[in-house]
Amino acid sequence: QNARDDTAGLLLWTLKMLGDHPEWASALATTADADGLALRIVLETLRLEQSEFLFRQAREPLSIDGFTVPAGWLVRLCVRESHRDPTVFPDPDRFDPDRFHAMPGRLAYSPFGAITSRHACLGEQITKTVASITLTELARHFTWHVVADGPREFDGWHWTPSERFRISITRRTLDAPTPAN
Repeated sequence: QNARDDTAGLLLWTLKMLGDHPEWASALATTADADGLALRIVLETLRLEQSEFLFRQAREPLSIDGFTVPAGWLVRLCVRESHRDPTVFPDPDRFDPDRFHAMPGRLAYSPFGAITSRHACLGEQITKTVASITLTELARHFTWHVVADGPREFDGWHWTPSERFRISITRRTLDAPTPAN
């Protein structure tokens, strides 16, 4: 159930991002490299809106910026916030899928858990593939635009688009341009 909910949440966020940035939806519908662009859109959406957080128990006292976390305390690692480092991601709050033409290292960008962690997500490749294919097929066959929206909401575990977020989807006409292969 978690994988289903997380994948559905990712797809919702990607539609929200493309609704907020229609130039990227247009590019996705017309580029010959739709698969590559779709993956970059998924990665950038994960960077900006993936809100997982991890808890670990400090095995021994841990010093961070002059503060000491006592042994036994829970330490919360905020993945979303870690992807806002301007030295790794210039202009970190801007939606720019092209920043993923070159992948940052796993320690700088790891929305599914760092490769060095025992807790990396087993479904990472499946999730990215499902989301990318869904976006590519939607862009090829449909247009969409946001018809209602509101501020993001916290559901107790994740940040989500507004409950009021709605899009209108229209099937592309047969004579609409499609990407050249």
